[in-house]
Amino acid sequence: MCKKAKKLLCELLLSDAYGSGDSVFGNIKRRFYFRPIVSSIVATLILFIGWYILSVVFLRSALDPIVHRYMDGTIRAIAAIPAILLLGVIVGQSGFAYTFSRSGSKQAAFASLAMILCIVVTSPHYFVADYISLDILRWLLPLAYFDIANAVWEEVLWRGLLMTAILYYWGDRAIGRLLIMFLSSAVFGLMHFSSGVLGIMIAFCLGLGLSAAYIYSKNLLVVIAIHALVNYIARFVTPSYEQLIQYGNFVIVLGQAIVIFAIVPIFAIYCAIKAEPFSWRMKLPRDKYR
Repeated sequence: MCKKAKKLLCELLLSDAYGSGDSVFGNIKRRFYFRPIVSSIVATLILFIGWYILSVVFLRSALDPIVHRYMDGTIRAIAAIPAILLLGVIVGQSGFAYTFSRSGSKQAAFASLAMILCIVVTSPHYFVADYISLDILRWLLPLAYFDIANAVWEEVLWRGLLMTAILYYWGDRAIGRLLIMFLSSAVFGLMHFSSGVLGIMIAFCLGLGLSAAYIYSKNLLVVIAIHALVNYIARFVTPSYEQLIQYGNFVIVLGQAIVIFAIVPIFAIYCAIKAEPFSWRMKLPRDKYR
C-alpha cells in the first residue's frame, strides 16, 4: 500500500500528464523549472516551519522519553516526504530514486573519510565505562529509529532540496561550490542553536563534511548513512568534555577537536574543489510551459 501511494505521488509530480496546465502539480513543477533557486529556498523554509509547527503541537506534552523519540522520528520522516518529492522535481526524476540511489556511493565514501574519522576518534570512549548508563539497552532501538529518520530529513532538506538547484547554476566553478557549501553549513549550524555556541560550531564543521560529500559524489544515501551513524554513536559513547577531562582523557578531547575543527573542514574544501560540476537534469523543454 505504501509503495503504491509513493508511486502515485511521484507520478502526480513528475508525469507529463501533470506537467502543464493549471493543476497544482503543474504549477509547482513550472515554478521549480523557471525559478529553481528561489523555489528551493522558499520550499526549504516552508517545510522547516511546517516541521517545527508539527513538533510543537505533538511533542509539547510530557511524554515517556522513548515514546517522545519515536514520535519525533515519525514527524521528521513525514516531513521528509514532500522534501523528497520536490527534490525529484529539481533533478527531473523520482525523488525517492534519487535520494536512495547507490550511484556515486564510492565517491561518497571517499569524500566521507573525514567524517568516518570522527566516528573512529570516539572509539576510545568505550574504555571509559564510568559514564555509560546501565539503562543503555532500552534506548538502542528508539534512538536508531530517530537518528535514521532525522538523517533522512536533514540531508534531504539541507543538502538535497536547498543545495541542489543552487549547485546546478553556481556549482560549475570551485569558488561557487565552496560558497554554497559554507552558506549551507552555516544555516545547518544555526539550526542547532539549542546546543549552544559549541554545538553550533560542531554542527557547522560536520555540515561542511556532509555537504562536501554530497557535492563530490552527488549521492545522498551514503551521506544520510554517515550522518545517522555519527549521531547514533555519539549519543552512546561521547560524554561531556568535563567528564572526559575528569577521567584523565584530555588526549581524546584534543583528538576530537583536531578532527572536527581542522581535518573535516580542510578535507571538505579539498573535495569541493575537486568535485565535478552538477549537470542540469531537468529534461522537459521550456516551451512546454509557455
